[in-house]
Amino acid sequence: VQLAYRCSCKLRDLTQPLILRRSKAEVQDVVKLPPKQEHILFCNLTSLQYEIYTDFLQTDTVQRSKQYDREHPSHLGLFALGVLRKLC
Repeated sequence: VQLAYRCSCKLRDLTQPLILRRSKAEVQDVVKLPPKQEHILFCNLTSLQYEIYTDFLQTDTVQRSKQYDREHPSHLGLFALGVLRKLC
């Protein structure tokens, strides 16, 4: 354990000069960005987008993503959301 600690201290001492750490306050003093502005726009889907959207909702991928299994979690839900977002 002591050897591992000494090795980690040595590694830290070697890499410390190469790692630049800045706080959020330090960065904001230099950058001077304006406050963030968000604009939310709603628009209707085109008929083609709507057709593809509804077709995708009927796929096996989406149906399987709706069935959450705690023992075997799946990333299908995130995949399905990503596809739907790209369709719109």
